[in-house]
Amino acid sequence: MSRTQISLFKLLSISLSLGLSCTVYAQSGKLLLGVPFGEKLIMKTCPLNTDKAKEPCWIGSPFLYKPTGTKLGSIHLPNPDSRPEWAAHGMFEVSLDRQDKLQEIKVHLFSESDRHKIADSISQRFGSPHENQLRRTDVSWASWKSSEGSVEMRCKGECWIEFRTPSAQAAREAEQRDRELANAKRPKAP
Repeated sequence: MSRTQISLFKLLSISLSLGLSCTVYAQSGKLLLGVPFGEKLIMKTCPLNTDKAKEPCWIGSPFLYKPTGTKLGSIHLPNPDSRPEWAAHGMFEVSLDRQDKLQEIKVHLFSESDRHKIADSISQRFGSPHENQLRRTDVSWASWKSSEGSVEMRCKGECWIEFRTPSAQAAREAEQRDRELANAKRPKAP
């Protein structure tokens, strides 16, 4: 078997062993926390008992931002043993574009005690952080940027981690530039 065939075989084997839908995951070569980052992700609403969910699912109905067709909402990710320890039991939100491609994953963790371990884990995939202020004792943060995407991590008692595809990051930066231009035209005093 070629290296590509072995990789595809491993991906399909893992997906089948986790009870995940092959139609969703066979399209993607890059899973992030068990979901196809930057790829199409079709989800249904979760059952009342999320322990019965075999695939990622919406917790309640997602918010639909009509001007862009973006869907935003909280999701349940099954099989926590398939994720790093720090991400096993967090809360997750995603943003899907008009074509249902996963553009952003937000992870909310209820402790910041493992922030250095989390940063090391993220660095294994996204490289060294280009900004690292995790040693601070008040609000700490770090960020990564690679060809795969951008990551921002902020901690203060809890941690919030945002993974963005390159297109989602570019859209966010364009929005920030537009906001700065609009704010520059505002009066400086009341």
